[in-house]
Amino acid sequence: MAMRRACIGMVAMVLMTVAAAPLSAQTPQQRDWCFKGGTDDQAIQGCTAVLQSAGLTPEQRGEAFFARALAYDHKADYDRAIADYSEAIRLKPASSNTFLNRCGAYWHKGDYDRAIADCDQAIRLDPKNAMAFSNRGNAYAHKRQYDRALADYDQALKLNPKMMEAYVSRGVSFMDTNQYDRALADFDQAIRLDPKQVRAYVNRCVIHVLRGQPARALPDCNEAIRLNPNYANPYLGRCSAYMAMADHARALADCNQAIRLDPNQMAGYLIRGNTYAMKGDYDLALADFEQVLRFNPNSPEGLAGRGVAYVGKSQPDRAIVDFDAALRVRPSLEDALVGRGDAYRMKGQYESALADYDQALRTNPSQAMAYRGRASAFLKTAQYDRAIADLDQAIRLEPGNASSYNNRCWARAIAGHLLQAVTDCDEALRLRPGEYAALDSRGFAQLKLGDYNRAVADYDAALGVNPRSATSLFGRGIAKLRKGDRAGGSADLAAARAIEPGIDARYAGYGIRP
Repeated sequence: MAMRRACIGMVAMVLMTVAAAPLSAQTPQQRDWCFKGGTDDQAIQGCTAVLQSAGLTPEQRGEAFFARALAYDHKADYDRAIADYSEAIRLKPASSNTFLNRCGAYWHKGDYDRAIADCDQAIRLDPKNAMAFSNRGNAYAHKRQYDRALADYDQALKLNPKMMEAYVSRGVSFMDTNQYDRALADFDQAIRLDPKQVRAYVNRCVIHVLRGQPARALPDCNEAIRLNPNYANPYLGRCSAYMAMADHARALADCNQAIRLDPNQMAGYLIRGNTYAMKGDYDLALADFEQVLRFNPNSPEGLAGRGVAYVGKSQPDRAIVDFDAALRVRPSLEDALVGRGDAYRMKGQYESALADYDQALRTNPSQAMAYRGRASAFLKTAQYDRAIADLDQAIRLEPGNASSYNNRCWARAIAGHLLQAVTDCDEALRLRPGEYAALDSRGFAQLKLGDYNRAVADYDAALGVNPRSATSLFGRGIAKLRKGDRAGGSADLAAARAIEPGIDARYAGYGIRP
């Protein structure tokens, strides 16, 4: 979240109070640049000349250091800004706003403990400084101390109910703690206060994606892009929305644009890596996650993303190493818990998989992905009713997710709820037309219903997408045999067995035999 720079403007008038003492080493133009404004470089040049002048009082030196610090701060030269703020504090230790600004500079450097200490001092000097509470909240939020962050945002808004940035920051903390309704309320209020507040639109877009409503997300990200087409984050939000809609081409176009606009932002590579993983381009996903880890070798999101790519490449052992590393950094990271559950499930270690899914759901009971993963583990252990119950929850949380409908279609078909299964697969295909898995699942439900013509039609369509699907070949072979096409059925069964030698036993467990 961006730190407020308004505190700089709040104190600009203080710079006009410098006494007219002899300042022989600087010109009137340089003095004006320092105290009345100019470009950042002009302010630095002017203040440096002022500081080299003879006869300055301590108050004048403090004001000049403060003014030069503001210019360095604005240029993102935080080390020099901190040095000048520190000199200003030494000369004028009772200035709340100087501590406040140094808090902001430390925040930008990621030194959150020093930022908190400076905001503490700013609040001691001025207990009604709303900006100090808000900025301290930002530092606590980045330390994931959300209770403290939220308390500070509450106090900031109590002192200044029209402080738009505090609503945005509090909304982000609500979002990070899965309190989406409260987050939306804060973003709505921020937009009421400032209809051009881009961050509020972006975050509202992201919440809709997290809630499984990507179509609702698009207008907010579109508006953010309209307001600021050169800001990377709205493109990342829209990339996530398109990714959730399985519109991989548009998702990648937006992620690529975000990276072009801000090639040094780690989030761009992280979200694009997730998009490649969703698309099944695991090598490209790995390349992006490696870039994330070059930015930060201990990034839990980067480690978890690489683990997901390894799962996609059927390398569960390498995936588990990455998920373990991610969870050492952040023990409650939901994506890592779910991903490790998927890796254990791939290895047939279902108890370990279920333990990870359970932990993910204890961390966030609104995690649809964890319900889907746990349902898959229940399916593998023939706990069909429990699988269906979990998929009910996943669909409640993400009503637009085609995978949840497909998985429930499959579970219901195995459990014998055949008409409901077909309805679920119909919905999956409405959401994602031509999806191989849903065609295969519906073919299976039609096979069990005894509607062999429709079963063959669905399997034909599935094999058009995935010609080497053992399940589709086996199901079509059974349907053809039952229609009296012995040659065609036998050929399909032979092809299925060549791809998956144990497929007869698997389908026997579903009650299907040649």
